[in-house]
Amino acid sequence: MELLRELTRLQHEHGWLSDERLRALAELRNVPLYRLEGLVSFYTHFRRTPPPRVAVQVCRDLSCCLAGSPALIAELRDEFRGRD
Repeated sequence: MELLRELTRLQHEHGWLSDERLRALAELRNVPLYRLEGLVSFYTHFRRTPPPRVAVQVCRDLSCCLAGSPALIAELRDEFRGRD
């Protein structure tokens, strides 16, 4: 459980978990690197690559679809296509 808290803290501080940070944590906590990699790959909220600068999320459940979310999603895709 402590390893999960430490991984979460690192991701919160840096935005993602780089190879270097995982190696440093493995050495600091004296655990095999494969154990940390196993945790990171199992829990989907951990990121192994830098996150995008901006993330736009649109609800896609039934009530949002009935309220027009598919059109909004298409509009947003057109608006932001090709931007990093």
